[in-house]
Formats: sequence, structure tokens, C-alpha cells
Amino acid sequence: MGQIITFYSYKGGVGRTMTLANVAVLLAQWGYKTLIIDWDLEAPGLENYYSHGDKPYLDRD
Repeated sequence: MGQIITFYSYKGGVGRTMTLANVAVLLAQWGYKTLIIDWDLEAPGLENYYSHGDKPYLDRD
């Protein structure tokens, strides 16, 4: 069964997205299947870390 890890804070600008992006990369490098979702509807930022040109990046490896 999978695990769910969340990063949450009421305040913006505290590094949630950067932490999520870095932890996701580490988990993937360690061989874990990783899915990341940015639930910040007001200021989503994952596309800044995972983009391929003008399209979101998806690796199905």
C-alpha cells in the first residue's frame, strides 16, 4: 500500500512547493513511484520546477 505525505501551511511563501518538489525528486531517485499534486489553487507553483517547454512534464517510466 502507498504512503501519503503532505506539506501544509496557511501562510504563503514558506517553501511548501520547493520542499514538495525536492522531496519528490529524492523519493523518485530512491526508486519510489511518486505522484505530486499542487493543491494551492491561488498560487500553484509546481510547473516552475517540472515543466518541459510550455507543457507540464509527465514521466511514465
